[in-house]
Amino acid sequence: MSKYSEQFKLEAITSYLAGGTSYRVAADKHEIEFGMLRRWVASYRIHGAASLKKIHRRHSPGFKLSVLQRMWRDELSYRETTALFHLL
Repeated sequence: MSKYSEQFKLEAITSYLAGGTSYRVAADKHEIEFGMLRRWVASYRIHGAASLKKIHRRHSPGFKLSVLQRMWRDELSYRETTALFHLL
């Protein structure tokens, strides 16, 4: 079970997106780390509400290699790669 419910994550994300505040202010309001909120928002922007569900899965070595190759080829940050492949 995830430490934070889908409803809590959605409230934190919409609070940031609607508020015109910084990640830090919105995270402090919800008593979470601002880096976590940044990851949630980045994933939400790409995958929508599906990003709020915790998925437990194992990744094959081939998948892991393809993720790294995409990250290197497109010069993605770790945060961008995590959001793109929903690796939260």
